[in-house]
Amino acid sequence: MGKYIVFSHVNANADFSAILNHYSLEHTRNGDQIRMLCPFHEDRKPSLSITLVKTEDAQPNTFHCFGCHESGSPIDFIKLMENHDDTRAAAELAAKISNCSLAPSQSGKSGRRKKAVEGPKIAGEGRTGPNSKSVGNQPEKGDTAPSGASEAASDDNPPLKFQLKTVSDHPYLLERVPPDTAELFEVGYVPAESRSQMANHIVIPLQNMAGDLIGYQARYPADEVPDGIEKYRLPKGFNKQSCLFNAHRVGETIDIVIVEGAFSAMRLHMLGAPVVALLGTAVSQAHVEQLHMLGIRRVLLLFDGDAPGQKAVPAALDILARHFFVTVGELPDGLDPGEADEADLHEFAAFFEP
Repeated sequence: MGKYIVFSHVNANADFSAILNHYSLEHTRNGDQIRMLCPFHEDRKPSLSITLVKTEDAQPNTFHCFGCHESGSPIDFIKLMENHDDTRAAAELAAKISNCSLAPSQSGKSGRRKKAVEGPKIAGEGRTGPNSKSVGNQPEKGDTAPSGASEAASDDNPPLKFQLKTVSDHPYLLERVPPDTAELFEVGYVPAESRSQMANHIVIPLQNMAGDLIGYQARYPADEVPDGIEKYRLPKGFNKQSCLFNAHRVGETIDIVIVEGAFSAMRLHMLGAPVVALLGTAVSQAHVEQLHMLGIRRVLLLFDGDAPGQKAVPAALDILARHFFVTVGELPDGLDPGEADEADLHEFAAFFEP
């Protein structure tokens, strides 16, 4: 998978003046602002501005041209100058020019990451359907999830040294997941007599981006869940803010579908969609970094059609639209992508193409 890169870290620590000097671009600096002729169109007067510190109107270390309207981060600037879409290569060049690291240094026994500064939206072109809308940056936040996290998830989940013993003949599992899907995703039922803390639950293996098993999500094996019992649960200490379910199966693509739950991701994966699940509605900076590592530029945000899912959309957009071109998909009331008819999903066919 190559060098580990935290793109927000590179954008925050890149030296814009050094980057301009690298390309022999003349510029003038006035305090925390840089002005120059825009190199991306025929510019007769300085129309490109670079903001070095955060203001009410701009994120730190970002550029904007008032002529051609190109804008973005130091990595975006290099991609435009080099005339390519290779985000990883641009990040490595930005770090080399700026003499900065590709990721925060590790400190402490737990390897906790330093706080990362969010980068700006990456320019791109999206696709829309009749029940979708394309969205840029939306400052309005929802109140359902801690998803506006500008901080990378604190710790990665270490690979497990064991695998749960499961069976595949539980009625709820057979009803919920087709056999070929259950086999591919290794979904199973942990018998009630098991000593595991996930006994009497359907369990879904969770992997990191390298495909290592890092945990299991447990689902109570019935639609009607008794009072005092959680429908879904994760092992104690598991950090779902650094886990994108199915990311290791996505392959090469610039498009991704983001859903809430693993069952929805399984369904769409089997239909041919490049898809990941958040295991909830919270989008973290670690999620954004992993999407960058996959080379993603366009996102179809396809949350559940129920009230909680739709209420969570603005908060997810608040962070995603700063980095990607986002299309919001709308499903019939009450349905999630795992339950929707294929006809309801066909309008998003552009995101289902291999």
